[in-house]
Amino acid sequence: LPFAAREGATMYYTDKKLMLYGGKKMGTCSAELYTSVTGKTWNLVTPAASSATDTLPGAAAYARTAMDASRAVWMLGKGDCADTSTTIYTTKDAGATWSSLKVPTSIPYKDLGAKADEKFPTTMSGHAFTIVGGWQLVVVDSVNKKVWQFVTKAADAVRLVTKAPAWSTRKDPMLLSSSDNKLYLLGGHNCKDATCTDDEALTDVWMSVASGTSTVGETWTCQTSNYDASLTELYSKGIGRYVTPLMSYDDTIFLIGGHK
Repeated sequence: LPFAAREGATMYYTDKKLMLYGGKKMGTCSAELYTSVTGKTWNLVTPAASSATDTLPGAAAYARTAMDASRAVWMLGKGDCADTSTTIYTTKDAGATWSSLKVPTSIPYKDLGAKADEKFPTTMSGHAFTIVGGWQLVVVDSVNKKVWQFVTKAADAVRLVTKAPAWSTRKDPMLLSSSDNKLYLLGGHNCKDATCTDDEALTDVWMSVASGTSTVGETWTCQTSNYDASLTELYSKGIGRYVTPLMSYDDTIFLIGGHK
């Protein structure tokens, strides 16, 4: 392969090709973009901004990303690259050109006290991100226990839908959406160091769905406290940080790789 070994790269199949963006090796993050029609041969591509007012994501690894119904790829921030900005980037052509979104307008939702129209944070870490119904961006600030829901396809308006979810505070949970517009929050961690020597990995699963009284992301119910008890060992929960989650068309969830 023409690219060096790396971890945390963003990979999607869109615009009739595979795209591999960013990643890092030995702590150094990359902004490289490779594309492939077959997966066998890869081409190095130089990304460009969509306009003079747009910016590129730049170096990114373990970035929070999702794909919408039109196969556009969305990226929230730059992941694990010493940059906690919440700029949203999107590409419709497998990374060849990127648009960067302006700071969204915050609108109030229900009675959340003085912070009903709290502004979307300019920095965030340890969060999760997905798209519901093919267009609606949902951001879970799991460290501060807040869930943000974008209300337009252009992602230019956002609202805080809860600041008291049922799940506990955590970093780096996985967030997936199903074909019937449900959200699933999986795991995360509260590890004190990079190798999680304190074994503070979480293996619970929570689900949220819209109802007659609440919107998606507002109320959560626990589906299980542990993915699979057989995975747990004396000094390991069996699954930890940097797991790659994927939900297929039949709503099957796959968890790939990561720390043990």
